Amino acid sequence: MPLFLTDDEISFQKKIRDFSKSVVQPRAKKIDQTGEFPADILEEFKKQGIFKTNISKEYGGLELGFVYLCIIMEEISKFCASSSLILQVQETASQVIKIAGTPEQKKRFLPKIGTGEIMLAFALTEPKSGSDAQSIRSTAKKVDGGYILNGTKCFVSNGNVADYFVTFAKVMEDGQGKITCFLVPKNSQGLRMGIARDKMGLRGSITTEFFMKNVFVEEDLKIGKEGMGFLIALSTLDRTRPMIGAQAVGIAGGAFDYALKYAQKRIQFGKPILHHEGVGFMLADMITKIEASRLLVYKAARLIDKETKEGKIRFSKKATMYSAMSKMFASETANEVTSNAVQILGGYGYMKDFILERYMRDAKVTQIYEGTNQIQRYVIMNVMKDLKNHLLEE
Repeated sequence: MPLFLTDDEISFQKKIRDFSKSVVQPRAKKIDQTGEFPADILEEFKKQGIFKTNISKEYGGLELGFVYLCIIMEEISKFCASSSLILQVQETASQVIKIAGTPEQKKRFLPKIGTGEIMLAFALTEPKSGSDAQSIRSTAKKVDGGYILNGTKCFVSNGNVADYFVTFAKVMEDGQGKITCFLVPKNSQGLRMGIARDKMGLRGSITTEFFMKNVFVEEDLKIGKEGMGFLIALSTLDRTRPMIGAQAVGIAGGAFDYALKYAQKRIQFGKPILHHEGVGFMLADMITKIEASRLLVYKAARLIDKETKEGKIRFSKKATMYSAMSKMFASETANEVTSNAVQILGGYGYMKDFILERYMRDAKVTQIYEGTNQIQRYVIMNVMKDLKNHLLEE
């Protein structure tokens, strides 16, 4: 297993970095200011084949895996975290089909997901069930030809562009709710979209809620068996959490680069502030934690690629632990680094004329979504119970 990136991965990284600088960076400030979904960036993603990255070749994809997805997330997030979330949501939602879809469902959906002809959203969270995903209240009643869904979902990223919502609801049987996964078409009768939330950060990613009142979903839009939904959700998040880690690394890296250049040029007391230990030591800590986060993210991504190829639905405890650690540590780093970057610029860092306050706002949610960092620590703690020492054997 390579310690870091191979020559092919480095070449791919350069390609994505060049794309991000030329296409994404010029739009980033405006996207944040207006809070509008960047439809033009979505179209550029389609042209670049970005959604094909983790689609198998059988369905017209590139079959490159999670290391490559993390490269894309990191490089785009250095300039615009809102834009990177377009890929994150598409990949997270499509995982349910890759994990549990029938051959017919994969043939029907994956080619169009890869081209971006079909866009997805992931709808698990509800107003009264966040970290406790098993307590969802949405219901699915079995009827002839399909299911009738009722319930409310919230914090649905990119809900405004989704053609299908990956939705989890309970099929009631003998008083027990069996969490089941469905693809709900956006034009379903009885499906009503709520308001777009006004967020602190990631303002170019539209976050909505939606309400289902007697929404009929055909049988062939059920993903996996009844009662398999919670396993599908956990397996999905195990795979995609390192992508949030990569997003956090990108945000931290972009903020560090900006603060470093400022510290090299800003003269106080007769020399650049970088040469003053109060600032220089701060930057030294920042770059060290960014690099440590990056290594954790790509370690986790390689483990996930390996176990995905082995056909596992639920991963080994080692892969699950690295997935949680990478997301948790990288997001903590991003919040610390962006806060310190603002501090290095002083009053200028606090102004919207400069970009660092945006990085700081964008960083916060990486500690929250795809499982709060308290949940990540809980996952790590549960794996630790079976460890004899701190060494996770290869």
